[in-house]
Amino acid sequence: MKKDPLLLKDKKSGVSEVEWHFFPGKTGVGPTPQLEDLLRKNDFSIFIHK
Repeated sequence: MKKDPLLLKDKKSGVSEVEWHFFPGKTGVGPTPQLEDLLRKNDFSIFIHK
């Protein structure tokens, strides 16, 4: 998570978008509210697969 914003801001990295994908697991599906907030604040795309 720490490197994603840095790569996105660095024009030389070649990264123009960050996507996080979540799949069903033992605790459900999707990020915790805290992680979702952090991802959205960094303008990352969130995909929830059910």
